[in-house]
Amino acid sequence: WISIKAIQYALHQLEGKQNNDGLTHALLRRIKGDSISDIKNFVYTSSRQEIASLSELIGEEANRNSEAALSILRRAGVELALLVKRSLSAAPEPIQNPKIAVSGSLLMKNDIVFESFKEVIERDIPMSVIMRENQDVCRAVLFTEINVQ
Repeated sequence: WISIKAIQYALHQLEGKQNNDGLTHALLRRIKGDSISDIKNFVYTSSRQEIASLSELIGEEANRNSEAALSILRRAGVELALLVKRSLSAAPEPIQNPKIAVSGSLLMKNDIVFESFKEVIERDIPMSVIMRENQDVCRAVLFTEINVQ
């Protein structure tokens, strides 16, 4: 999702001839290109893993204070929080004071994404507890399920 948003952003910048942006330049350097056609070629000829690997670049650019990269990462945190909210609302009975165990490299290693996620959860799901555990996703789900029951 993060890589796709960065690609969309770069395409928008290039289409509007606004390519003086650090994120766009970094993305073009990474794919060894310099045009919209080069980005499209990269997307159509690359594996999902190669495209997903661009997310590391977004993190690097966020560390360089690229507002575009920061915005993409913050939005990723919001989108992940919205997934949690939808999951909780689908429960057959309301869950009081839910314990939300997060895992996975994005929420574990990227503080920008995590803080954005946490902000939405704390605002929209009061009395929830967020556990940032360094476990695999299956164990986090089991941990949450066992503690909810």
